[in-house]
Amino acid sequence: MVQYIVGVTGRVEPESLEFLLLSHPSLVTPTRETLLASRFSPAKIRGQPVRQLVQQAFVFRLDQ
Repeated sequence: MVQYIVGVTGRVEPESLEFLLLSHPSLVTPTRETLLASRFSPAKIRGQPVRQLVQQAFVFRLDQ
């Protein structure tokens, strides 16, 4: 479970990343890289983009 802020540009604010629940420390880097490479539609209030706090669960699947 990760918490972060999506800024008005639709990008994750790197300093806002916070890992709330982590099953293994090795998952920090791939989760961080995925989020920082992602683009989101920013939240809007009265048509204006605003920063939005997000909590998101990540599930990693290991193919065998």
